[in-house]
Amino acid sequence: MPKKSLDNDLYHRPGFLIRRIHQLFVGIFEDECKSINLSPPQYSVLRVLASIPDQDQSSLAKLIGMDKVTTLHIIRNLEKRKLISRIRLAGNKKRFSINLTNNGFEMIKKAKSPVNKAYLRIMAPLTSKQGVEFLKTLDLLTSALEKDARAPLIKKY
Repeated sequence: MPKKSLDNDLYHRPGFLIRRIHQLFVGIFEDECKSINLSPPQYSVLRVLASIPDQDQSSLAKLIGMDKVTTLHIIRNLEKRKLISRIRLAGNKKRFSINLTNNGFEMIKKAKSPVNKAYLRIMAPLTSKQGVEFLKTLDLLTSALEKDARAPLIKKY
């Protein structure tokens, strides 16, 4: 049997592995957060708004690194659940100031334990040293490749 070339081995390609680890993380996160019905993107919105209130949709999308349309779907869902509020900005029919409600702050408190459990589950196969290196490598890759992003990320907190 011929030796597989790394160029042709799908299971060792970075894109495949990154997509797969993302799928696994989302599944683990949603499993841990099922009792509070919270997804990773929803949690990202809540966390950003807790740290940086009064965001509009475009700014919020950049702060979580997602496109504006997807962000709008997340916003609408969180608003229906009364976790955030949108207030139309004076003099602008299209822009809203988005903020956490008291329920939103409570959700962040409720999410702390299941989110931490999800983190521990995803990092469990790694030693603490490997975990630190893994996160450094991910940060290096995302920072270095940010110029190629379809949905730009702006880190502010």
